Amino acid sequence: RILERIVPDAEALAGSAEAIPLDDASVDAVFAAQAFHWFDHDRAVPEIARVLRPGGVLALVWNGPDESRPNPLPPAYLEYLGELRRERSVFDETTPWSELIARGPFGAPSKGAVQHDHVLDRKGLLDNARSVSWIASRDPDEREEVLARLGELLPDGDYSIPNLANLLWATRR
Repeated sequence: RILERIVPDAEALAGSAEAIPLDDASVDAVFAAQAFHWFDHDRAVPEIARVLRPGGVLALVWNGPDESRPNPLPPAYLEYLGELRRERSVFDETTPWSELIARGPFGAPSKGAVQHDHVLDRKGLLDNARSVSWIASRDPDEREEVLARLGELLPDGDYSIPNLANLLWATRR
């Protein structure tokens, strides 16, 4: 609905990474940002390969912390976020994405990263926390308790969070 509203000339199709409503070899690129970790990789990688033309590109982009630069968030806030992530995140325990892509008919994946700052005020930071999988996947009552605790640990203000936009891409053979 958002795409149709903002880009009325775009064709929006209902589907998922595991069931893409497109013909075989019908697109030059498949792009997923901040989403690949949600996919059923055993079904999605072959489905993405199916719709890509030979020579087409699969590109994955996700944000992560840039630990080479200081983070302005309060230490107690960062510590609690770390606890929450360790409790629920499976991101670090999953098969590396380059290995998942190698299961399909793709060439060797390439990697890159671009530094950027994610500038948010207090409300924006709490909204962002609400959206991360290891908080969003909690039941509603627990999620609200987590967000209330995060709110207690985060003073008002604007924060410039050092991030990396990570990129992994591979070409369909």
